[in-house]
Amino acid sequence: MKMLALVAAAVVAATPAIAECGDFSVDICKGEKVAARDDIVRLSPIDLAAQTHKWDGKTIETTMRCFYADANEFRCTGHLAQMRIDFAGLQPEVARAAIERNCDTVLKAMSRKCLVTLRFVYIGFTEQETNRSNTLTVILAKDNLGTIVSGAR
Repeated sequence: MKMLALVAAAVVAATPAIAECGDFSVDICKGEKVAARDDIVRLSPIDLAAQTHKWDGKTIETTMRCFYADANEFRCTGHLAQMRIDFAGLQPEVARAAIERNCDTVLKAMSRKCLVTLRFVYIGFTEQETNRSNTLTVILAKDNLGTIVSGAR
């Protein structure tokens, strides 16, 4: 029994990124620089819509629905929040491919397959006018990149 515990401890010690890869295996997100859990700010889409700079430069984790709009264009939105995050790329590859395959229309994007937990580095926000003189908060991500840590299979 002690031997099994030692082997398990050695495996965990040799692969510290396992916990940081969410539902994805280490080989899927290998090479990705993952923020330490203490450095991640978990926010709701409503929090992100607040238009503040207090999260500038911080790694944000949130759960949203993502839509594959076009080549190198992914749009992620939160339920009832007047906000969106646009990404030029999503990683890991397997999650990006799942979004492209399963979430390529607005109607499909409402399915559970398109609900993902993602991380990105917040660099600010802008506003976009919508119909009826409303505005939409568009969150800006560093390098226009996001990492899906769970969902999108």
